[in-house]
Amino acid sequence: MRLLPATKCRPLTIIGIDPGSETLGLCIMYVDVLTFEITETTSQTYIGSKLGMSKEIAEVFGDKFARIECHKQNIKRIFSEINPSVVVCESPFYNSRRPNAFAALTDVVGAIRYACFEYSALLSLELVDPPTAKIAVGAKGNGKKEQILEAILKLGNLAYKGIRPLETLDEHEIDAIAIAYWKYKKLRENFEIERSLCNNPTQIHS
Repeated sequence: MRLLPATKCRPLTIIGIDPGSETLGLCIMYVDVLTFEITETTSQTYIGSKLGMSKEIAEVFGDKFARIECHKQNIKRIFSEINPSVVVCESPFYNSRRPNAFAALTDVVGAIRYACFEYSALLSLELVDPPTAKIAVGAKGNGKKEQILEAILKLGNLAYKGIRPLETLDEHEIDAIAIAYWKYKKLRENFEIERSLCNNPTQIHS
């Protein structure tokens, strides 16, 4: 994954994360601060057990803890390389068929929050629920991977520049894009409002 876009001005950088104790999807989205157009989007899945998991930590605290610690350190590494402006993560959701997964997701989100704090006390972590992120890219709130991917492929402003073709990304990479895009849309709405007020200052006092 290329970490810095070839631009002269520092862009606004959005990181979207699909959390998981083993597989974690992470999207990096660069936005031009003058036009608020997306200039580059990439997404990648990281495997916790393949990030140099410490055997010593695993023996003392368990494999799950060791994998989550690997994700935390990897996320901090990425932060130091791209200097993120905004970090948003999918909120943990409870599935009655997999009740233990909720606890694991909560642990991962907690580790991501610590990574944000340890990188900068001013870098907060924002959460978004899965249906809201899916709706943001034009899919149904209960849509499956294929439907979310189909919706993302229809987006005309994603500026995807990943190594692999967009249509070949896995569900974690796809979800991470949707999460980042949700935040982008929120920020763009605020940008459009502020630009409208600047172009029509009389509206401020109306």
